[in-house]
Amino acid sequence: ADTPRRGYHIEIFLISFAGLLLEVSYTRIISFKLFYYYTYLVIGLALLGIGSGGVLVAISRRIRRASTDAIVMWSLLLGAASVGLGYLVVAVTRTDSLTLWDYGTFDSVSSLARLVLICFVLFASFIAVGVVLATLFGRRSDQVGRLYFADLLGAGLACAVVVWLLGSIGPPATIMLAGFIMALAGVRIALCRRSRVLVPV
Repeated sequence: ADTPRRGYHIEIFLISFAGLLLEVSYTRIISFKLFYYYTYLVIGLALLGIGSGGVLVAISRRIRRASTDAIVMWSLLLGAASVGLGYLVVAVTRTDSLTLWDYGTFDSVSSLARLVLICFVLFASFIAVGVVLATLFGRRSDQVGRLYFADLLGAGLACAVVVWLLGSIGPPATIMLAGFIMALAGVRIALCRRSRVLVPV
């Protein structure tokens, strides 16, 4: 059963905070791994992932039938897992962006395949953000002002501290911190629901 009085301000604050940390941190990782102008690719993939999450909420009957707590909890937990696995894939996948332009060669095709894999895991890391935002804004339209304020507050705070975090703990640790924040938010809902999912988590 859904809980209509529940505000989800903490959850939307944390998912926005984590999403901005993730996006800005990946611009540093990708500019180092490939070239600096690939940072625009990160921004596009982040927007694509968030938008795809919203589309998923709109077209999936199973999501529409599920309770808000269940959607937000599973999105946060699976999103945290995708952040960890996604960074692992990005870190171990070697690619040479210069060989992309050697059309018709094996090295060009191989580099393109690896770049597509990196793009896919970057995109997948942001789907959970879109699912949570679309679900909460759609189902809590009577509280949209407060929810949007919490969303902007989380994103703004992330923008304020991300440069310091990148300089102090580094981009990889900042990405892991974003995933950890998403996991904590999911565990918080699981504790409130006394869900069995806490055992494997």
